[in-house]
Amino acid sequence: MAIAVAIMVRADVNARSAASAAQFEARAAVTAAILSSPEYGRPVAAPPPPNYMLRTNNDEWLPVLAFKLTANGLAADVGNNRVVLSQNFQALIPTNSWQ
Repeated sequence: MAIAVAIMVRADVNARSAASAAQFEARAAVTAAILSSPEYGRPVAAPPPPNYMLRTNNDEWLPVLAFKLTANGLAADVGNNRVVLSQNFQALIPTNSWQ
């Protein structure tokens, strides 16, 4: 009985090793395809520059992605799920004025 269990365990280990080797080979093939692709290493397009930069009362300069009208007044969406209310604006500068 112990020999039969040992044989079954060894067969299971061999099957897992074969599956693991197959997964490794598949990943290696995908990696090789990506690295040999003409798209690999091309720079990613940068996002467009913001139209406005906002200085908060904490002396942070943040790019304004959009303005929103809320119940508390005007708010600037500065990304990262963050909104700055107009009461906290110290300066709002159009970026085309920097040229």
